[in-house]
Amino acid sequence: MNEFLGIPMAAVAVAVLALLAVVPGIVGFARFRQPILFEIGVRNIPRGRAQSILIVLGLTTVIPSRQASGIPPAEESRYE
Repeated sequence: MNEFLGIPMAAVAVAVLALLAVVPGIVGFARFRQPILFEIGVRNIPRGRAQSILIVLGLTTVIPSRQASGIPPAEESRYE
């Protein structure tokens, strides 16, 4: 598996690492530039803890069960 959608995996890895470096920088810049808007945006994160836990548990059970049962991914189940 040297390509992903026709793009070399090295280029994909560089792009993902670049995004991982840029996004926290943007969030940090917004935190100091407009702290009130940042606080308004972040205040609901701890409030939805139960819902977040349910989503993570659901994803961790559905994805492995699909793989174990042999249900093909979406791109393999399309008819041409």
